[in-house]
Amino acid sequence: MVLRTAGRGRYEGQQFWGCSTYPKCRGTVALTEDPAELVAERVSLAPGSSAQAEFEARKRRRAERIRQTWPVAVGLTLVTMLVAYLLTQAYFGPAWGSLAASGVALVFMGAYLQMPQTLDAWRIGAEGERKTAQYLDGLAEAGFIVLHDRKVPGYGGNLDHVAIGPTGVWAIETKNVAGKVEIDGDSLRIRSYRQDKMVDQVYREATAVQVALGDSLTRLGLTVTPVICLHRGELPWFNKTVRGVRLASGRQLVRLLRDGEVRIAPDDVRDLAAEADRRLMPAANP
Repeated sequence: MVLRTAGRGRYEGQQFWGCSTYPKCRGTVALTEDPAELVAERVSLAPGSSAQAEFEARKRRRAERIRQTWPVAVGLTLVTMLVAYLLTQAYFGPAWGSLAASGVALVFMGAYLQMPQTLDAWRIGAEGERKTAQYLDGLAEAGFIVLHDRKVPGYGGNLDHVAIGPTGVWAIETKNVAGKVEIDGDSLRIRSYRQDKMVDQVYREATAVQVALGDSLTRLGLTVTPVICLHRGELPWFNKTVRGVRLASGRQLVRLLRDGEVRIAPDDVRDLAAEADRRLMPAANP
């Protein structure tokens, strides 16, 4: 959810928590905290902002490198095409020589024009975070407040989502990865590759949030629950927990958060959300 200001009606000028995907989601939560203590621009940051910003920055740098090296690359490619043609046609004829030269051109175009997987992963990650946020917005009517794309004190990375609601505080990491998901004891595998670092990552994030909100969480007797929201993955039917980290698809995530035991009163939810907004700074510049 994001902090909004009513523009008309009897609540004109007052702030409230509303869905970031309005008008698709129209859920609201009243705000009892002093609005001056919250920074609307920070709360309103779009999910996936930092991943999208990193993708755009890397894409610009790559385009600049291509622009600078293009003349030399084209020259080398033409020379290589000529050599490939001459050598191939000498042994197999002009038709095969032309085919070899065309192959060199295709390799050049692929190397320069196809987006590297390491770069596109940032775009895919940002899309996954936005997709998770759409599911989380559906929890507004259940009394949840969600912060997106935050820095955690003492932790070098960013936290995709922090959901605070009646059932507790949840640190949610989005992974937009396709493939069969397997849990083998304390190990997580996707497409048969071990992904233990993914589990370690969200566990560290939950621990960092626990420390950041320590006094308030201790008073309420709460611990932060780490969750991986996995899009496109084929999750197992039964066991979806590895080393205390829950795994869920978008729809399963909504049920997991919404249907748990009620542990926090509405006023405490709002207090924790306000404190989280103060302590967990935006990962991307407003």
